[in-house]
Amino acid sequence: MKTTTFDTAPAATGFFGHLVGAFRKVSASIWEMHQVHVTHSELSALSDRELLDIGLMRSDIPAVAQGTFRRPSEIAQAPATPAFAAEQDYRLAA
Repeated sequence: MKTTTFDTAPAATGFFGHLVGAFRKVSASIWEMHQVHVTHSELSALSDRELLDIGLMRSDIPAVAQGTFRRPSEIAQAPATPAFAAEQDYRLAA
């Protein structure tokens, strides 16, 4: 049985490498902005009742689209500081 291997070219260096890296960053940013726009548009098209069914209010749409939305219950359960988390783990271990 013959195994086929693909030779991967080494990463470009110098000016061309920087140019390719910049292009990738710009295209990733454009793609992310597009995804935020699509999500915002789709959620905005829902009625208030449909938004309520999935646990959202119309004012939550921008945060959901940007990926920064957190439900109040998640905020209340999150530890305030890493020290608090370590203290909580200590109490659970005892």
